[in-house]
Amino acid sequence: MSNIGIDLGTTNSLVAAVLNGTPRCLLDDDERALFPSVLRYSEEGELVALGYDALDATGQAGGHSFRSIKRFMGRSPAEVQQEAADFQLELAEDQRVTRFKIGQKEITPIEMSARILQALTMQAEECLFAQPTGAVITVPA
Repeated sequence: MSNIGIDLGTTNSLVAAVLNGTPRCLLDDDERALFPSVLRYSEEGELVALGYDALDATGQAGGHSFRSIKRFMGRSPAEVQQEAADFQLELAEDQRVTRFKIGQKEITPIEMSARILQALTMQAEECLFAQPTGAVITVPA
């Protein structure tokens, strides 16, 4: 078993581990280390795609794609109001915590980031053939 390191990036994320004394980025099934920090939700607010699948669906009708979601973490709705409008994201009303309205659901940037972390942990499990024993998560900038 192994510990992993996850870089939760604004544009792309990745997961790595030390294997035989050497740090290595863990690759997906298509041998890519980078995982786009993009999520796609249905009109009803259900998560339908992550990473490259969500990136490929960006701009398509019938859903909502979220990119650069990390920039909204830890900031109040008042602080992000203009940026959300620039990204054409709908903020939920009367909230102390930033939440995006997708259909009838409200989702926080932290919940979205957690889904990215979950996908990277699953990628690590597939590469390591075991569940990681621990993780260090960096959230740069």
